Amino acid sequence: LAPTPHLDGSYAIFGEIIEGLDVVMDIGEVPVDDNDRPLTPVNINSVDILDLIIGETMPPLGEVENTPGAPLMFYIEAYGENLNYDWYLEDELLQSGQNFIFEHSFTQAGEFIVRCHVSSAEFQHDLIWQVNSASGLDEAALPEMEQTRFYVQPNPFMDSVTLSYEIKTPSQVELEIYNLKGQIVGRMENESKAVGSYQVIWDGKDCQGRKVPSGIYLAKLKAGRESRTHKIMVLN
Repeated sequence: LAPTPHLDGSYAIFGEIIEGLDVVMDIGEVPVDDNDRPLTPVNINSVDILDLIIGETMPPLGEVENTPGAPLMFYIEAYGENLNYDWYLEDELLQSGQNFIFEHSFTQAGEFIVRCHVSSAEFQHDLIWQVNSASGLDEAALPEMEQTRFYVQPNPFMDSVTLSYEIKTPSQVELEIYNLKGQIVGRMENESKAVGSYQVIWDGKDCQGRKVPSGIYLAKLKAGRESRTHKIMVLN
């Protein structure tokens, strides 16, 4: 309710009041204790998302390098009411419904457009990737995306799963497990790695040491500028 220059550089503005400023003013006048906490709790009773919000996508939007025959997974983190996802390869509709994950194997070399039309009752967005599926290139000319390999075994699993990866250039490696809401449930790696092969065991527990429910999860490996994603099935 007043300028706060002392917060500059430490906090970001994340919202805007478009109506109802009187409510904000009323909240600002609630009596507080010595720790500046309201003596009478101020609660949010409900939240309505008035737009279709697009968060992270995997792989990032734009150009994606791929090897012919290798499966490629696309994932969209989106928020809104009753969302529908129409997945297109060029102009052909391949998948429609509420599934925000799409997998496809590009069996031929070439350039392909993958487009997802995400829509709600009132809003819609088109998200586009250009997949470059190359074959017969000299290894030295291959883009970095081809330098990292990522495997998951066994899959599905009950007690534990081995996440194996190989990097051919020294990289900062991040390995995270996401649920299908796009929330991180496990951070397995976050450190610099030398060239080599590595294995990480995930015991199916979240960051608080609790067993995750049965279902589908996403293992995301980032090595430098590269990104690989694997779908994991947990059976408890």
